[in-house]
Amino acid sequence: GGGGYGTASAPGGDIMIYVQFRGMSEWQDISRRLGATPGVQGLDVAGLSARNARVTLRYARGAQELADVLDGQGLSLRSDGGNWILQLR
Repeated sequence: GGGGYGTASAPGGDIMIYVQFRGMSEWQDISRRLGATPGVQGLDVAGLSARNARVTLRYARGAQELADVLDGQGLSLRSDGGNWILQLR
């Protein structure tokens, strides 16, 4: 290892994402796109309700790079007060 420049969204670490959606079909759409994204690993749904979900995943290049990739998948991932929020664009 080494380096010593650890941050909350350090590349290679677990990323916690809060997913917002209007209904179950939308959630299924989002989760399918997320799961099909190259490089996304260890996708785990930690909590799910009618309008939002909490997921954790690993992405080697970090959350900001993931946001750029997901933009091309029709998904919006943005940082809001230290939390990552994901929804359909």
